[in-house]
Amino acid sequence: MSENEIRVLYVQPGKYPEERTIPNTLRALQELVGGDIECCRPWRDSVCVICNDSGKIDGLPPNRLYGHTDFLAGSFVVCGNGGEDFISLTDRQVFLYERLYHNPVVFLPTPHGKFLDLANELKLDALVEAHDEEEVHTALECGAKIIGVNNRNLKNFTVDVRNSLRLRAFVPKDVVFVSESGIKTREDTRQLAAYHVNAVLIGETLMKSPDKKTALDLLRP
Repeated sequence: MSENEIRVLYVQPGKYPEERTIPNTLRALQELVGGDIECCRPWRDSVCVICNDSGKIDGLPPNRLYGHTDFLAGSFVVCGNGGEDFISLTDRQVFLYERLYHNPVVFLPTPHGKFLDLANELKLDALVEAHDEEEVHTALECGAKIIGVNNRNLKNFTVDVRNSLRLRAFVPKDVVFVSESGIKTREDTRQLAAYHVNAVLIGETLMKSPDKKTALDLLRP
């Protein structure tokens, strides 16, 4: 491997990750992801995910899950992060992230109703996630009793808690309403409570806090 090349993992939809040595150039990365690139750093490790900047908007096939509620569309690259430069993955990182993304994920176009029926048969309470008014109506039509509104815009990844405030009016009071993402302060939880939001999902704020108990106390409305 020359000084102008880097060692990466290349992950395509429906396939196992491939270890590749590629030119350390913008053009090489663009060719692999099929367009302009976006760099994501979801871990504390010195590793980043390079994906297609408009993969979802362009309708590229879903590839792998990204966190608990999001996904990566189209092919993507996992490489080392050297600050301002992309660098080769170490042996440990190749092993770790190959295992993380080893199994292709099947995204089924199965109607929500069938999943809810199965959950009921298994005596499970299912939370159906929605991002906009149309998805809220779809969830209600399927008989959802718990609806989680994600405040993260999956097209541009911006977060706005007011999304929950706006959509609360479309959900009947006998359906549990959960607000997800972007909740960071007591003012946020107080505002959500004033709109009769039943529960909140808080991840990043608590995970980043060195004192989880104090952080939780400060979030109580």
